[in-house]
Amino acid sequence: MPSPAQEVAGLFIYPDEPDEGPLRTITLRVPSGRLAWIDALAKNADRSRNAMAGQLLRVGISAVLGELPDAVREEVESAVIELIEGDV
Repeated sequence: MPSPAQEVAGLFIYPDEPDEGPLRTITLRVPSGRLAWIDALAKNADRSRNAMAGQLLRVGISAVLGELPDAVREEVESAVIELIEGDV
């Protein structure tokens, strides 16, 4: 299984994004330095800022979940399922 960093690096080789369901709009404020990283990565991978930010967010969440104790991870995963099912 690839690491989260390998997943993002894969964007440079395999440009297709996985389908994760309907998209929702959010507003997020980030420091200008972090935005510069997102923009540079996006440009180098020939992706939009939004696509790169979404991919980084996805693999970051995956990395954090991988570090949580099993009980906490399972609780968070259950909450996610409830939130997704509530949106349907």
